[in-house]
Amino acid sequence: MTWSSLAPLADGRSLPPKDGDVWRIDCSRFEKIGRNGEVLDPCAGWTWNQHGHYDSHIPEVFPRITFSTAQNR
Repeated sequence: MTWSSLAPLADGRSLPPKDGDVWRIDCSRFEKIGRNGEVLDPCAGWTWNQHGHYDSHIPEVFPRITFSTAQNR
């Protein structure tokens, strides 16, 4: 996927993001099938952050991600 494919979601933000840009990004996963192929109902969900809601569609609780050109060494 290219950065330009995110244009409809970027809301006028720079693509690719610039050094220091901060975005809220949902990083979650929902598991509908268990280890043995069984259907999980309700499905189990994981997120990077604890946001206190089962609903993962609340942008105000998404973690803030800061883009950086700094390299870890």
